[in-house]
Amino acid sequence: MTVRALGVRPNIEDKEHNEKHLWLGRVWQLRSLGLQRYRRNVLAKQAPLTWQERSAIDQAMQDPRKRAVVLRMQKVWRGAVLRKSASLSGVFGPLDFHMSPYAGAVLFMHGSGGMTYNNVRYARKLASMGYVVIAPDSMAGGAYRHREVAGLITSNQKTPYWDDLGLYTSASEGEYAYNTKSEAVVENPEKYKKLYENVFRLRSSEMHWILGRLTPQMQVRGVFIMGQSEGAMTVARFDDHKYGAMIRGRIISAFSVEYCYFTPTREASKYGGNTEVATLNIIGDADQYFGPNDSVAKQVHDKKGYGGWGADQITGNGFKQMKAQRMRRGLVCVLEGAKHDASETHDNFLRDLLRAFMASPHDCHRIVDQWKPDKYLSSKIKVVELDEGAGGARMLIQVGKMDFASTTHYGKEIMDRQMLIVKQRPKNGNSHFHGAVKRMSTGGGLSPVNGLSPVNGAASHELGGLKGGAEYGGLGGGGGGITMDRYGTTGGTVSPRSFGSPPRPTSGAAVGGEFRVSLQKTSNYGFRVQHDYGQRVLLVEWVDPSGPLGIWNMRNPSEALREGDTVIAVNHVRGNPDLMFEELKRTVTVELLARHSQSHAWQLC
Repeated sequence: MTVRALGVRPNIEDKEHNEKHLWLGRVWQLRSLGLQRYRRNVLAKQAPLTWQERSAIDQAMQDPRKRAVVLRMQKVWRGAVLRKSASLSGVFGPLDFHMSPYAGAVLFMHGSGGMTYNNVRYARKLASMGYVVIAPDSMAGGAYRHREVAGLITSNQKTPYWDDLGLYTSASEGEYAYNTKSEAVVENPEKYKKLYENVFRLRSSEMHWILGRLTPQMQVRGVFIMGQSEGAMTVARFDDHKYGAMIRGRIISAFSVEYCYFTPTREASKYGGNTEVATLNIIGDADQYFGPNDSVAKQVHDKKGYGGWGADQITGNGFKQMKAQRMRRGLVCVLEGAKHDASETHDNFLRDLLRAFMASPHDCHRIVDQWKPDKYLSSKIKVVELDEGAGGARMLIQVGKMDFASTTHYGKEIMDRQMLIVKQRPKNGNSHFHGAVKRMSTGGGLSPVNGLSPVNGAASHELGGLKGGAEYGGLGGGGGGITMDRYGTTGGTVSPRSFGSPPRPTSGAAVGGEFRVSLQKTSNYGFRVQHDYGQRVLLVEWVDPSGPLGIWNMRNPSEALREGDTVIAVNHVRGNPDLMFEELKRTVTVELLARHSQSHAWQLC
């Protein structure tokens, strides 16, 4: 929707999409495309001056005083237009007139190599979640380090998710270009301490420049600040006090926030921003640069007395410093087996984590509780420490290895997680899951009626009914003999069918007609809408499979509200998309009157 509002053609897709729906490029390219659109849609359609109008202008310009005044006005006007068009506020200004295209803005600080590999992958994740991602490119110019930049990505150009997109055509060079090796750091510690401090000052000035030039609506909605590696160090140390509540949260990826080779002094190892801002620290326990074992930080630490420096114990994460500074809300996720690029092992989990944190940053210490209905996610998380006190809460969790390749599409992995849980369910009534899923109790005694019956060798099973306190696919069952099929609907047994076939309607909703959806908000309702002022309705643009609407859809397949469907009324409000949207934001429980799109109605037939 943001791409459409800015009038540019999508040129990049996310991991699980075949069709391009995002746009990636540089601000000056976006500005140039906007100018082309203005010339095409506005200037080209203006009527040319008549002969009489031209004559009147020529005659007026013969007066020296009038000519001087007009030329002066022209110069001032052109200068104002140029300055506005060159600013971030000017480029993103059109979004201020659209209340729903984007969820918010993210200021993303790339690592020491620029916008490459996992830096772009993070940007794609965030953009697909509805955020405008603004990344100051520290490599695109300047005397201290530089990389030649490539041209605009075209709409028909291949943009693979797991490869470098080729945003640069040369390697980095300059005084601040580096590739850290522990031997070099220990050999010349003062050189590297000065280098890292200068890099921080350069990158923090980029952050101040961006935050001071956002549009009013972006500032009002709030901004997340996020960094990877060198960018994460900058975000961790950045003093954001002057921006107040404008900073909604900070995300620090692949940096340990402790006294190590990357922080020249003990003071530099502290969080530099407002401790009231919710903070998420993501790092792998096998990080080659900041991990606790055999990393550059550990190697430099072990050379104390020979040029090395660092904390007495390298923990490999920022939890110790969070506790020391009494961060009001903090979550540290240590990913088992993950290296400096955590997406190689935990790509889809990072999507779950980012979505949960950004939906409600100040509830980040409750994410473990929030994920309890999801048996797979819960099986992968271990709470190592919870620190509460001084009106705050800080949690350290360990995240286990994933059971699926990181290249798996996110939507497919969600389904595969559920099927893995089902496969691990024992046949003897034992109330524990085994195998790849961490052992845990369902709390109610699991009694499959028909056991697990593979259909045509596929991964699907006829569950018949699960009696007692059963839970399936993240849906909690009660203790009163509820029966559920594999779509989460209540009722009797279902006949075998292949996993890919659409569910059959189980209620009386008219095919293609209106139906009602009742939801209760957790941190949100779990879906995003687009305003359709022509039909005076809301169009469903995206549904979170694990949110309240996603759970409703699993339990009520014939009354499932999916992407492309229409919301006609929200409680008592209808006929005005703005008021309907405000009602959604205001309420805790809601009843929606909706209508299936034609494609969904055809499936239900």
